[in-house]
Parts: sequence; C-alpha cells; structure tokens
Amino acid sequence: ILMVHMLAYEMRRQSFGIMRIRAA
Repeated sequence: ILMVHMLAYEMRRQSFGIMRIRAA
C-alpha cells in the first residue's frame, strides 16, 4: 500500500507541475 501511495503522490506532483507550467 505504501508503494502505491508514493506512486500516486509522485503522479499528482507531476500533474501539478505540468498545470503550473501551463499556467505560466
């Protein structure tokens, strides 16, 4: 479960970064 949580967190962080770059 921990591994899945870390993977989901990484994906969410990447998605947030992409959104931030698009906004900028």
